[in-house]
Amino acid sequence: MLPPSEPVWCERDPARSAPPLDAELTGWEVWKRRRSHWNARRAQGGISYFLKWFFHWPWSNPASTEWRNAHRLEALGVPTVTAVGWGRHARGGFIVLEGSPGFPANAWRRHGLDGERLGRLARELAGHVATLHDAGLCHRDLNVYHVLIDADRLRLIDVGRVTRFVRSRWIVKDLASLFLSARTEGVPFSVCRAFLRAYLRASRRRWPRRGLVRAICTKAERYRRHNVKGTPSQVLDTQKTEEDHSAMGIALPEDH
Repeated sequence: MLPPSEPVWCERDPARSAPPLDAELTGWEVWKRRRSHWNARRAQGGISYFLKWFFHWPWSNPASTEWRNAHRLEALGVPTVTAVGWGRHARGGFIVLEGSPGFPANAWRRHGLDGERLGRLARELAGHVATLHDAGLCHRDLNVYHVLIDADRLRLIDVGRVTRFVRSRWIVKDLASLFLSARTEGVPFSVCRAFLRAYLRASRRRWPRRGLVRAICTKAERYRRHNVKGTPSQVLDTQKTEEDHSAMGIALPEDH
């Protein structure tokens, strides 16, 4: 069967209206173009919509994966993107999302968040991440850029890579990625510590606490070294990561 010349919806949320969509993306503003996909946006009826227009082989389907993952998180009670629907076009697939209110967590300074409020949000985020991990799922792209802050609520976005895991090293990867991005964006260390304390309390898993801290900091340092963007303001220096490692290990409570 030949792929459709015009986009075809495969699944849609019946409770939500979908904006017009054709092969030319008429009425959509394409604001990011990558080899793997385009990002576009439009507003209709007072609602903002975001489109991911994927290019892939017929046997690959990132749009349906993100649709399924959004519903997985919603079923777990983890706030995430609102998916309108997904479908196929001649060169791949697409998913349409409603715009999510709020701002990415890396913009905390511009929005005047103080340490106390950041601490509350960190504890809330810890509960959501622990819920995700306890369900046998990892985000695989967990960082402050994929956490939206809306007043005193949080939302995890970019859930297309969420997948099931067997080994706990995937949890370490999630936490290390989040930790590194938070420290890179200047999130106070006390907030990172508050997150980890809350995560350990919320998780149903029984971790060797200092071993987990050591694994997180070691993995974060590997990620930092692998990051070739490398201006001094964008990365952590090795000495600072080692200080974080030590401080987090000392500060953690011995009881769960």
